[in-house]
Amino acid sequence: MRNIVMTIVFCSLVSLRLSAADLKFIRLDVPGASTTVPKGINALGDVVGLTVDSDGNGHGFLFHQGKFNIIDVPNSSFTNAVGINAYGDIVGRFSDLDGNNHGYLLRGGHFKAFDVKGCDTDTTPHGVNNVGDIVGRCIDAAGNTHGFLLAGRKVTIFDFPGSVSTDAYKSTDEGDIVGFYGDANDPGAGYLRTPTGHFRRITVPGGTNVGARGINEREDIVGQFDGVSDGLTHGFLLSNGRYIRIDFPRAASTVVSDINNHKIIVGDYFDADGNDHGFVALWGTNENVQ
Repeated sequence: MRNIVMTIVFCSLVSLRLSAADLKFIRLDVPGASTTVPKGINALGDVVGLTVDSDGNGHGFLFHQGKFNIIDVPNSSFTNAVGINAYGDIVGRFSDLDGNNHGYLLRGGHFKAFDVKGCDTDTTPHGVNNVGDIVGRCIDAAGNTHGFLLAGRKVTIFDFPGSVSTDAYKSTDEGDIVGFYGDANDPGAGYLRTPTGHFRRITVPGGTNVGARGINEREDIVGQFDGVSDGLTHGFLLSNGRYIRIDFPRAASTVVSDINNHKIIVGDYFDADGNDHGFVALWGTNENVQ
């Protein structure tokens, strides 16, 4: 079936910032770390992400019931945790001792490494839904970046039509996938790929380098963009046809990475001193993060 591209443009929609009453921010930093970057959140409020220790080494982390757990794939030099589902399955990327990048699935305390066939030089999973489908990006031998969907044993490699690179980030249980791509005319734009393989382009008014990074079962979409007028990176939320800009208070830049079904948002921000911190934001909910 021919891929069809539709464009979601927010120019005619309401653009506003959330007030303090709408969104409550909670800083989330791994103790002793120089960098904390939350990447994913599940329906239970468990958060996964990347942390960099004081020696500059990268590790994955899981924040569960108020405690941080470090994730390191055995015999790896680097580990990143990017996606988690309601069953506690975690996906991400690791580098082996030779510096080669691979994907992994952590399930029931056991790591399973994998590479997407046809893209054997670099596999980076970003999301796993409750059905067990895994999405991410892979790089082929020619250096081209593609999105991939791993559903059971079936692998689907896909590209946004006309793009020079495609990255897939998160997916719903129904199979909607969000991510971002670049082409000759646009260095970065977001997209939504439907279960039937059709694409919808996501752009933000007054923004460039748009990336759609997270989606929940209600089809609320979150991500980030660079402001044309100020040159700063901001987060965004698209919900019920309304675009909302998200900025951590007094931050130099803000990236929003994921949102769960309870409207809890995770991301990271740079402070005025250039330090990278994680955050959790409660939107329209009184529920606490575990």
